[in-house]
Amino acid sequence: MHPLMKTLQQDHYNFLKLLNCVQREVDMLESGQMERPFNVMLVVDALDYLKTYPEQWHHPLEDALVKKLHARADEQAKEVDWLMAEHKSLEAQTKIAQRVYQQIAAGHVVPRERLIEETRGFVHGQLAHIHRENARLYPLLIRLLTDDDMDAVAEAVPEREDGLFGSLQRAQYQHLGAELVHEAAMTQGQRPEKDGGFVKSGL
Repeated sequence: MHPLMKTLQQDHYNFLKLLNCVQREVDMLESGQMERPFNVMLVVDALDYLKTYPEQWHHPLEDALVKKLHARADEQAKEVDWLMAEHKSLEAQTKIAQRVYQQIAAGHVVPRERLIEETRGFVHGQLAHIHRENARLYPLLIRLLTDDDMDAVAEAVPEREDGLFGSLQRAQYQHLGAELVHEAAMTQGQRPEKDGGFVKSGL
C-alpha cells in the first residue's frame, strides 16, 4: 500500500480515538454518574484538532485523490463524490460544536440538553463519515490509483505537521495527548508513560 494511503488510514484511526474521548465525556454527563468533573477543555482541544488538521490537510488530500480518480475512472469516482461533499457539512457541524464548548469554557451557561444534542450529533456525523470512507472510498483509491498518481498528489498537497499525533506535539494539545496515553494504558492494564513531555508513538 502506498504511504499516502497508510497515512490517511492512520488519520482515521487517530480521529476515532479522539471521538471516543468526546463520546465518553458526554455519556458520563448524560448518565448523571459524574465520577469526576466534566472535562470541558479536553473536548475543546479535541474539537480544535478535529477542525484544524482535517481542514488543512486530511480533507484536501482526499479531495485531490478523488480528482485523480475521476481522471482514471470517472464513473467509479462519481459514486464517491457525495462523500467529498460531506467534508463541508462536517466542517460546519464541527464549528457549531466548537462554539458551544467555547461558550462553556468562557463561563456561559449552556443547557445540558443542548450540549448533549450538539455533541452527539457531531460525534455521530464524524463516525458515519469515517466508516463510509473506509468502506467505499479507500478501497477504490487503493485499487484504481497508481503509485505515480499517489506521488503526484503527495507532491501537490503540502504536508502539514500533525500537532497531536506527530513527532512534535504542540503545547496546546499536551493535556489531550496525556489523556490519550492514560486511556490507552488503562485499556492495556498498564501505567501511563510519557517520554520527555511528548506522547509516545503507538497509541
